[in-house]
Amino acid sequence: LIGTLGSLVVSISSGATIAYWTAVWYLGNPTMDLPSEQFKPVPVAAAFLVSGMATWQYHRTALRTGDSVDRSEPLRAYDYLMAASGLVATVVGATLALVALFESIAARITGVPSELANRVILAIILGVIGLPLWWTFWSRICGHLEADPSAENGSLTRRLYLVVLFGVGGLTALISLTVVLFVGIDDLLDGTFGGETLDSARVGLALLLTVTGVAWYHLGVFRSDRAIAEQAAPAPAPLPPPAPLPPPETHVVLIAPFDGELAEALAA
Repeated sequence: LIGTLGSLVVSISSGATIAYWTAVWYLGNPTMDLPSEQFKPVPVAAAFLVSGMATWQYHRTALRTGDSVDRSEPLRAYDYLMAASGLVATVVGATLALVALFESIAARITGVPSELANRVILAIILGVIGLPLWWTFWSRICGHLEADPSAENGSLTRRLYLVVLFGVGGLTALISLTVVLFVGIDDLLDGTFGGETLDSARVGLALLLTVTGVAWYHLGVFRSDRAIAEQAAPAPAPLPPPAPLPPPETHVVLIAPFDGELAEALAA
């Protein structure tokens, strides 16, 4: 698992590096004047990409050896690690895209120009890499969930995945909300609330939107898992019938014709 995750992170990083420097030269705003300077990191990134893909494929094959039928816990953890890697790349790309959007809006308000092309390129690259990766493995996980709901819902890996994503996402969203409120209230009290406020809070606001969406989605998945687990739980055994109560004690009072005193007391 460590080998597959580490090699996948290296592959994603190196592939994004190659795509970024190439796209910046042809579509963005390159900071270098010569192609030899612009593409200097590309050979190193290409070497890491090849070694990372080879290492990932090797550990992936070793992980699946002998486990072609049963879904063991290491295979389940592998799927969730791959899905988490794609999700992180997608969230980073979406955050960068929102940061660029808020920065462009702030630039229109303040009239200060900003360079957004490179940031948008990086956001698109991360989205193109991360979203298909997350969708592929998450769809596979959903297929296993439909095939065997009890085994998938009861696994420790799935519970850790959902709890960690919801917990980290909620904590990040809370911190981002605190930063956004602090910047907004501070500028409001200083009388400078406007485009500069949006520019200062753009990162926190972007994180708040993306991470809140991720946390809310996984909270819904967690609730759905609980509902499925409750439906699949066996019905409780019927309670045994209660023991019969003992017959009540019966008292008979016999009043004879000559019991005048008792008859008078009862009449009274």
